[in-house]
Amino acid sequence: MVRKLLRPFLTVLVLTATAVSSAAQSAPDTTLQRLEQLALRNNQNLAALEQLWHSAEARVPQAGALPDPILNFNLLNVPSSEFAFDLEPMTGKQIGVAQLVPFPGKLAFKELAAAERARAAQARLQEARIQLLERVRSLYYELFFTDRAIETTTKNKATLWQFAEIASTRYAVGKGLQQDVLRAQVEHSRMLDKLISLKQKRQTLQAQLNALLNRTPDTPIATADSLSAIPVPTQLDSLQKLAFEHRPLLQWWTAQVRQSEAQVRLAKRQRFPDLKVGVAYTQRDRLRDGRGGRDFLSLTFSTSLPVHMGRKQNKAILEQSFRKISFESKLRDFKAALRSQLESLVAQVEANRKLLDLYRTGVIPQAVQSLNSTLAGYRTDRVDFLTLLTSQLTLFNAELDYYRVLRDYNLAVAELEATVGVPLVQH
Repeated sequence: MVRKLLRPFLTVLVLTATAVSSAAQSAPDTTLQRLEQLALRNNQNLAALEQLWHSAEARVPQAGALPDPILNFNLLNVPSSEFAFDLEPMTGKQIGVAQLVPFPGKLAFKELAAAERARAAQARLQEARIQLLERVRSLYYELFFTDRAIETTTKNKATLWQFAEIASTRYAVGKGLQQDVLRAQVEHSRMLDKLISLKQKRQTLQAQLNALLNRTPDTPIATADSLSAIPVPTQLDSLQKLAFEHRPLLQWWTAQVRQSEAQVRLAKRQRFPDLKVGVAYTQRDRLRDGRGGRDFLSLTFSTSLPVHMGRKQNKAILEQSFRKISFESKLRDFKAALRSQLESLVAQVEANRKLLDLYRTGVIPQAVQSLNSTLAGYRTDRVDFLTLLTSQLTLFNAELDYYRVLRDYNLAVAELEATVGVPLVQH
């Protein structure tokens, strides 16, 4: 009777061990790729940032354009006693146009500052894309682990129920203890409680992932049966070089520095006056006394006078210089933090990689072997029920730990890619 009840459990045990040993050998899951595509296409924050980038680009040519010319129409020297154009020789109708011409270099630096502002907006968009993909991958890996935990817990629950039946049978024939039955039932109830928590967690993770995809919270999301642990380069110098070349947030800070440099140079040019040039044509009528009125052509030149330079232009130079120094300091700080973050992530990746190998080649096979040995001893009454139960729970915890480390490895890889700014593996 006992052997007959143990057969289904042995089948579950073999299938579980096979699934764990093959998890790291499977190909990358295409479901994740689909979720990434949906996120890039549907995420509204990305859509908003893209429009801000286009808006900043449209500002560049405006910044370098001359101010609009002024067209004016004037009535000159019209007598107050009679509204007439043929009484006084200086009466006339005038049309003219005037153009403000900024001091050379001002428009160029304005356009340069606007161009750097547009580059910063583009870098911000690219950084948001990278962070979105990292968030999608992280939630997917959490969802994968939760699914595997549900699957493993469900199988373990079924096994514990079989254990309870075995213990009941042995107790009924006088070969077991009632406390063995109760222990198996308690562990079975714990598995039920764990399943409830895991399913609630899965629902929350699914809602969070759907929010990134701009979908309803209850839209179903399936995960792959297995997840690969693809090796990634961990040479710190190479990763740092990649990050300095490709990380959009670093490019954003660089654009801020360049924009502030252009603003400083523009502020210095503001000390020089602008020129206003105008041309006007005055038409005069023939007078009543027969004298003929001649038309006039006029040219005007005017300039601004920076008489408040000490309180205005010089202070503007100081303002922009301080901003430039601030951005340069923040850029250096970000580079230092980037190096530190890369070092930490590389350590996480390498540690989790070693743990994966340890669980796959050591811990889980040893737990399976220990359980098989315990089962053999239990059949011949050389091992008590508590030892059998402990061996089963040890294997269960080892399987969960394996999937947890597999999740942590992929989470670290996803964060490492986001930190570097370029893909390191094919997802």
